[in-house]
Amino acid sequence: MRLRQAEKAAATWIRLRTLPASNPLAKLGTKPTQRFNSPLSKLGIEHAETPSNGMEMIEPYSIQPWAPRLQADTTREEKDKQAFIDALQGIIVATSASVRNGKVGAGGAIIDRENGATTGRHVTYSRMLGPRKEQNPYTAELSAISQALRCLPGQIQGRNLYIITRGLPAVQVLMQPKQQSGQRDIKVIYQAAEKLLQRGNRIQVIWLPAKVTSQQQAAAKKAAREPTGQEAPLEPAPYRARSTTTRRAIEAMKQSHILPRKVGNFTTKLDRALPGKHQEALR
Repeated sequence: MRLRQAEKAAATWIRLRTLPASNPLAKLGTKPTQRFNSPLSKLGIEHAETPSNGMEMIEPYSIQPWAPRLQADTTREEKDKQAFIDALQGIIVATSASVRNGKVGAGGAIIDRENGATTGRHVTYSRMLGPRKEQNPYTAELSAISQALRCLPGQIQGRNLYIITRGLPAVQVLMQPKQQSGQRDIKVIYQAAEKLLQRGNRIQVIWLPAKVTSQQQAAAKKAAREPTGQEAPLEPAPYRARSTTTRRAIEAMKQSHILPRKVGNFTTKLDRALPGKHQEALR
């Protein structure tokens, strides 16, 4: 119970660091005093070593509540999904993320397929998102989608645009954007999508299960792995993701709550010996 309470307290502390300056809670003082330390001050003392510089700001709404949401397909039927992917006609944007060597990279591949034929070759792109301790595959997927939509030609009109990705959390967030991590890229995605929709285009986000194959997805994965290679330079992250910071803070807190190796051995052995099938046999 105490561990669960500590996890909730750590998540609350990180959320306070992501509030915009206009929020009254962001101005609460958490510095220790000599006379009395409030529960919030004690929480600040406990997480004083948790890095919070460059933390992303989480607004109450990433987009207006009345604004239309992007259409998404999250079905899991592999046979139907494979046939659907093979028959796609339009502009296909495949995105992917890569985590290697302590780095997080994002990449994608764009191809124009019309009437069963491919016009031109696919175009790939990639970027370094930052170190693993500040970013994660979820934010990398959002970054790859935002970069693709932002860089599409402005003269596209009346076309079908499909965004395929294996990142299910990113698809779910785009369906229901609220106070999740990655709001910066979510806003860019919806701003770019609104411009495309105004020109008569149709946009659909498709989640790709692991067993469904796609040449565009393979090209996107190859592009995403380029900035995470051993020799690729590590670039600073555009922001520190709240989800990653919370996970690392909880992991560090769990390590501090672990008992020494020799403490509790007798109780552990006793717990293993209590109720089991051997007691039922003795009865």
